[in-house]
Amino acid sequence: MDLCEDAYITTSNPAIISVWIGLLIQNILCIGGLSVLSYLLIKYKIYHPHLRYLILALHFAFLLRTIGTTYRGGDFLVKLITKGNDNCNLLQKKTYCKIISSINGASIGTFLYTFAAISLERIIALLFYKKYEKHSFFVLPLLVIVAIWAQPIKSIYDTLSDPLTWNTTIELPYCNSFSTNVTNIDSFVRVDLPISITVFLINLFIFFYSKYRLKKLDDIQLMDNRLTVKFQLKELSKSSKTVAILGILYSLDLSINLVLVYTISITIYTQNKTFAFDKELSAYIIPIYILIYIVMFSITCDKLKEKIFGLCCQPRRVVLVANNKVAPKKDDVEEYFKIYNNNWS
Repeated sequence: MDLCEDAYITTSNPAIISVWIGLLIQNILCIGGLSVLSYLLIKYKIYHPHLRYLILALHFAFLLRTIGTTYRGGDFLVKLITKGNDNCNLLQKKTYCKIISSINGASIGTFLYTFAAISLERIIALLFYKKYEKHSFFVLPLLVIVAIWAQPIKSIYDTLSDPLTWNTTIELPYCNSFSTNVTNIDSFVRVDLPISITVFLINLFIFFYSKYRLKKLDDIQLMDNRLTVKFQLKELSKSSKTVAILGILYSLDLSINLVLVYTISITIYTQNKTFAFDKELSAYIIPIYILIYIVMFSITCDKLKEKIFGLCCQPRRVVLVANNKVAPKKDDVEEYFKIYNNNWS
């Protein structure tokens, strides 16, 4: 079988076309959901600035990966539509394949480390809650984000600056990260899996510690500022449990992804068609998690749930003023706690 025929058999069968269409639908939902969440986090300044910056960095990584896989899946479908009668039009240059695989793979590497950074931030917030509220240093989360992205950016740079990337004339019947040696199974098992387990355990600790801290509050010791301290711990507990749940789910998702990738890597395929179907179907793991992330984030964060409900379900409120009377102001205490609530968790 020549390359052109192999490319046609691999990429034109109904099964893999259905997988790509399903992936595009999921990705569109992911892009929309992440954009809305990010907009609300920024506009209403939900969560402590350090946590908010780290979550936005995670959303950026999610979006970069989602846009990249959307482009890749869309490119396959466009080639099928525009190939004409020449199956050789389905071939993809190894240079293009290596670059797109490098970019898409780079963002994945940041997910786990960003979750780890978020988990550590929550631990610090819980342990030092009395002082943590008063301090916000933009440079700290920025340095963490830069450190997380340093290796992925270097990896992309190395790919783009490598003469072998541009000098090759090889064409592939099916573009994937395995064929370009971008996927490193050994690194996944030795590095990512232990970190994933560590993040899982850290988030379990955060989840149970935040509940324990609320139950064990000593009312006598908090008489001077009892309401404020309890409010702080309540908001910290809510936000920390939300983050813990999402971190635990991602650790499980990553573990499943590692098992699938490893299984595919050691399986001996006699046809690219079967390999391509398994490989593309395994790519559902990330968008499915992102969709779960969006839903869980929306329903477990009260402030986000309130804003999303107001954005989607409630008509714009109109204040009617009659007889030149001024509408009464909101209760000062209610307004204070509303602002406090948005900024503290």
